[in-house]
Amino acid sequence: MMARRISLIVTALICLSSGLAGAQERFGGLAGTVTDETKGALPGTTVTATNLVTGAQRVVVSGADGTYRVPDLDPGRYSVTFELDTFQKVVLNDVVVLLGRTVGVDAALKVGGLAEIITVNADATKQLDITKVTLAHNITAEEFDRLPKARSFQGLALTAPGVNAGEIEGGIQVKSVVVEATEEGYQFDADFEITLNHKLEHALEKGIVLYFVTELNLVSSRWYWLDERVAQSRVREGLSYYALTRQYRLSRGTFSQNFSTLKEALQALSRVRDRPIIPSTELRPDMEYAVEVRMRLDIAALPKPFQVETLGSRDWDLSTGILRWNTRLPSSKESHKSAVESSIDKIRHVPRHTTKAWVPSPGLSSVPRSVAL
Repeated sequence: MMARRISLIVTALICLSSGLAGAQERFGGLAGTVTDETKGALPGTTVTATNLVTGAQRVVVSGADGTYRVPDLDPGRYSVTFELDTFQKVVLNDVVVLLGRTVGVDAALKVGGLAEIITVNADATKQLDITKVTLAHNITAEEFDRLPKARSFQGLALTAPGVNAGEIEGGIQVKSVVVEATEEGYQFDADFEITLNHKLEHALEKGIVLYFVTELNLVSSRWYWLDERVAQSRVREGLSYYALTRQYRLSRGTFSQNFSTLKEALQALSRVRDRPIIPSTELRPDMEYAVEVRMRLDIAALPKPFQVETLGSRDWDLSTGILRWNTRLPSSKESHKSAVESSIDKIRHVPRHTTKAWVPSPGLSSVPRSVAL
């Protein structure tokens, strides 16, 4: 029974690995139709695709309807040759095969001897993928060499036709997070950048209170079981608008503050200061903990009709995702700070000539929003 179970597990793993491998695109292809001068199909035509860099060749023969297909070609430039007895040989030079695309290359042969060769230079701008309707663009090696170098893959994507940076309407971004030890325990400061889309602004003007939750967890990793949350901080703040006074109000518990503009209210909401971190067990300064931070719009606090509207709507999905990094907590005689600069996706270490020092954090990762705190 045990051997059968192991066999089933091995079989499942093999099937899974083969499926994942098949899902990865590594090749392109050629396909087309071979005809004569009267547009009649020419079956039995030998089609040879030669890589102009490596010299590797692939040979296929057209079918009864004159069509052919050359799959699984390495991306690059090819020379494609069409040969059939009693017809002139046709050579198409500089055919570009792109990753994940099947390029359509047709040929019309003229009656004549094989010794007669017709050479045609292919136009890469008119080569279309005949198997897909997806709008896509491949950046070739030649384009990469000619274009100014971008500092990220997003920058390279902007060089493709029809692509622009655009602006995301509404969202929350983490600008910085600081965890600090105090005499009473631990606390943290954070700065966010919050923008509301038109739907959320309209909901505010109609009297709907938007609640934002800022969460921080200290997590202890356990190799033998699930990770343990050993400390947390959770604060909920409400943002509302009063049409009678034309003011925005930011409230937390019994504390509230009024603002004349939405921009001022969002700026105050984005600044988190001196938030205490409540431990559920004793924190050890010699241990490394994972710090998780998130700010989000609390959908569950909305009125029931609006909760139904938020299902499947991106307009109400306002969250930073979970920002996570590792650090060691300071001892009772020290005060350390660990700062995260989300704008450059790395930890900034700045030594200070005081009794406090900055704790280096070895890594930073953004966890998908589906992961629950």
